[in-house]
Amino acid sequence: MGMVRISAPQQLTFVMNIYLIRHARSFPRGGLLYEEDARADLSAFGECEAWLLSRYLKRRGIVPEVFVTSPMVRARQTTDILNRGSVPVETDGRLAEFKYPAEFSEKHKLRTLKSRTQHEWEYTPGPSGESFVQCGGRLISALNDIVQRPHKNVCIVSHAFIMQCAFSGLFNLKELLMFGTASVSLITFTDGKFKLGFTNQVLPRRSILACKAVSFPVRVLRGLKKRMLKK
Repeated sequence: MGMVRISAPQQLTFVMNIYLIRHARSFPRGGLLYEEDARADLSAFGECEAWLLSRYLKRRGIVPEVFVTSPMVRARQTTDILNRGSVPVETDGRLAEFKYPAEFSEKHKLRTLKSRTQHEWEYTPGPSGESFVQCGGRLISALNDIVQRPHKNVCIVSHAFIMQCAFSGLFNLKELLMFGTASVSLITFTDGKFKLGFTNQVLPRRSILACKAVSFPVRVLRGLKKRMLKK
């Protein structure tokens, strides 16, 4: 079953590079209501990931003219670290992660729900949830508005599942793409069409090891603090 696409404007002739970034790693979020999940912070590991990603983008010569971010805290915190206050930042609610009802907040239930929506694109889990098509359509709608602008380089900071939904619909993919934390993917817009550049470029292994080394003492201290509070 194909996803209903939002047509892109045809009058633009310049090339726009749209870099889609999945937020850096956050604290474990299993069992949270959607509203609580939206407030989850980056972990110490994630903060290190985002900082190293900012250096990676700079080395690659990727200089965005604007950041457009999901309103969820982990995405906004990632954007703040990537941007360092140098270019405008906009928040777009259409970039928020897949919406699920409260009854699916338990980790195993949410995993089962996502698996079902990935196979049944039109399935909607109740009035407060959304289907695979609706989820991807939000991001596609945002992309459709972004390409109306005169920018040549735009960075979007969003989430894995909604990016899977949107990429599947835009490019009629048979298999779902994977997006690691702090990964970068590229969509170009030229001649009135979206084209897939690359997907899921992640930080080198040595950078991941560095993040683990940096975040380990923080995790230990937090663990000790929790134990002391329980006594």
